[in-house]
Amino acid sequence: MRKLLTPSFHFNVLNDFVIVYNNQAKTFIDQLENHANVQAQFDIYPYVKRCALDIICGGWFQHHYETLREERNMVERE
Repeated sequence: MRKLLTPSFHFNVLNDFVIVYNNQAKTFIDQLENHANVQAQFDIYPYVKRCALDIICGGWFQHHYETLREERNMVERE
């Protein structure tokens, strides 16, 4: 089992994740700063959910949905 998992956590593989994570974290902070200037309460959960989705899709599947940048997206239910 260990031989199967070890390549997944090699530094070269994890390096790609760090790039995706940093890019999405910057976008996430930008979204939060927009709300911080308003001085009102807001629900942070939708932003965390979208950020996690962008990190997972960008890191594992190399597909960038950019759900944090879009006001409405295809992955959320109404």
